[in-house]
Amino acid sequence: MDYKPFLTEPPEDVWPFVVDAYVLNKDGERVQTVGNEEATFVVEFNRDMDADYGLRVRFGAAEPYAEYEVNGEFVTPRRWEGKYTLRTTIENGMQYFRIEDGRAADDHWMELYEEPGRFAFEIDTTAAMSMMMQGNATDTGVELTWMQDDYETIAGYNVYRSDREDGFYTKLNGTVIPVGEEYFFDSMIEPAKTYYYNFTVVLSDMTETAPSGKIVIMSKDTMAPNVYHTPIRTAYMGNNLVISATVTDNLGLRGVDLYYRKTGSENWSVIHMNPVNDKYYGTIPADKFDLDGLEYYIEAYDGVNYTYKGTVEAPFAVIVKQSTEASSMGDVDGDGVITSKDALMIVQAINDLLNLSEDQFARADLNKDGELSSAEALRILKYVSGKVTTILD
Repeated sequence: MDYKPFLTEPPEDVWPFVVDAYVLNKDGERVQTVGNEEATFVVEFNRDMDADYGLRVRFGAAEPYAEYEVNGEFVTPRRWEGKYTLRTTIENGMQYFRIEDGRAADDHWMELYEEPGRFAFEIDTTAAMSMMMQGNATDTGVELTWMQDDYETIAGYNVYRSDREDGFYTKLNGTVIPVGEEYFFDSMIEPAKTYYYNFTVVLSDMTETAPSGKIVIMSKDTMAPNVYHTPIRTAYMGNNLVISATVTDNLGLRGVDLYYRKTGSENWSVIHMNPVNDKYYGTIPADKFDLDGLEYYIEAYDGVNYTYKGTVEAPFAVIVKQSTEASSMGDVDGDGVITSKDALMIVQAINDLLNLSEDQFARADLNKDGELSSAEALRILKYVSGKVTTILD
């Protein structure tokens, strides 16, 4: 790979990507650290973007970096700006951008694929707080710590939580948290859900102070996508192969991809599966496989977790066969002639008295809808009796 000289100007003729993302303070100065103020969020691109196709800009302290959403618009074809007022409800420390849903102005197929967490800034609101809480989302819950310097003689603390910023706040601790143990672990949470926390100081007379400034934390998305798929075992030459799967996720899917290759090949091709409600479909063109066979697997991604059906090491194997010729349709038993026995086999299969082989089913399925019916048996009988001259409509 020839990687030198390094590019100093972003190329305009490649897939759209974010060149830079940063914040301006209330004075319009680019800064790395902001406090309690209205900040301007700026995103810059390598090429002109579609201003009518909503760009989604969010930020957060932990994956999926989506706790806070910034509303804005393109001020030039390559520069997007949005305003957000930072308050003490937001956790102090490093925050990371999540930028999604943009596309090129001159080619709508060229959608933005930006990796979350590439750009960051810092929030520091501690100077404005005498009762300060911090939180951290873990795989099993939310860790909360706090400090206060307003009160000297106290009995302890109470911790409160709500799932809405201005909703009802429920006390989480059963007994007063003692002084010196400024820590609480909230394990009763749902994955990828936003929670608001504050704490109060319990005075020596057991009365409570006003709440501290709120913090908001999105719990980790520990739930991987659910993928339900019935493997396809047979394909036919000259026919496209449609692969489907039902895919759901508690937060939202970033993509469902179908990887495939000819049996024996080293290189995988990929198709982005298209959704119809919770059902995703991918079509492998007929010219992409032959009688050597086909292998495939499915990958679903929600922005944090991956789920696979099949893998690179153990893909689903598809046997590829020659398509059933029109001249053999109706000859269910494959003896070379169409008789009433062929109609009887269809009736037996419909009534669960016989399981047809794949080849037998293909010859019996006259209308190729993937399901047998008495109409197909009747068509064969009409053909045998001479009432119709062709086996197919």
